[in-house]
Amino acid sequence: MSSIIRSEENGIELFTIQTTGESGMSQTGLAILSGVTKQAISTLLKGLKPSNQRLSESLQAWTDKDLSLSSNTIKQGGSVQVLKSEFCAAVIQHYAFAGNKTAQFSLMKFAGMGIDKWIQQQTGWDSTLSNLQHILLLAQNALEQHQQLEVRTTNLEELVHQHDGEVVGVAAPLEHRIFHPDGTYFSIRGYANKRSRKLSKKEASDLGRAATKMSRQRGVTIDKLEDSRYGAVNVYHESILAQVFNSPSPSK
Repeated sequence: MSSIIRSEENGIELFTIQTTGESGMSQTGLAILSGVTKQAISTLLKGLKPSNQRLSESLQAWTDKDLSLSSNTIKQGGSVQVLKSEFCAAVIQHYAFAGNKTAQFSLMKFAGMGIDKWIQQQTGWDSTLSNLQHILLLAQNALEQHQQLEVRTTNLEELVHQHDGEVVGVAAPLEHRIFHPDGTYFSIRGYANKRSRKLSKKEASDLGRAATKMSRQRGVTIDKLEDSRYGAVNVYHESILAQVFNSPSPSK
């Protein structure tokens, strides 16, 4: 016998042959969905004979037919006869047309699922493609979230300054630049950022001393501005900083 997948919910046992996809349910499950007792289903099965004039139209086509999903019963603490899904639909329809509210509800649910499947087939809808598109969409969203996280992380790193080996020039506050009639002045930190150059705390200090010395030698004004972290810091003419930054580091 082929491998059969079993599922149970609220006492309704459902079965599917793994290799073919053919499905069915137990008598107990059919009874629950039909709104009748299991004994009523057993009596109905015994009465499926061509001579039975009391059969509804939906059941007449199943007289003397093989009703089981498999020729063998399934052993699960006892023998379970799995009734074919098409026959189960006919039984539910039989009770629904007889006025059974539970059977009517079940029939509407199954009909809704069936018409969805028919429309999907007619329109060429591919569930595999749909699932793939869903996976791709999830992957794209994950990538966008990762990129946004990288941007936020970069922004945080630009604001963080460690006391040991501090890196300056990774942020570009406008207060690290001022304008004079004779040109633009930058702090060491501000000019490093303009040059997209990262400096350790020692390198920044060395460059500051060099800029101070060169400014005094050439008679170029050294101004000051308020820094939120360091207080008043020196700012130097852009031409001085250009030469200092292009010169070999004094620490090397």
